[in-house]
Amino acid sequence: MMKRLSMHSMRFTEQKEAVIELVDRVLEPYGGRLFTGFSIGKIKVD
Repeated sequence: MMKRLSMHSMRFTEQKEAVIELVDRVLEPYGGRLFTGFSIGKIKVD
C-alpha cells in the first residue's frame, strides 16, 4: 500500500511541475509570473 501511495504522490508532483512549466511558458512573453502591474492583496491608494 505504501508503494502505491508513493507512486500516486510522484505522479501528482510530476503533473504539478508540468502545469507550472506550461504557465511559465505562457506568461513569459508578458514578463513572467510577476509581470508589471501584478498585484494581489494590495489596496490601491490614489
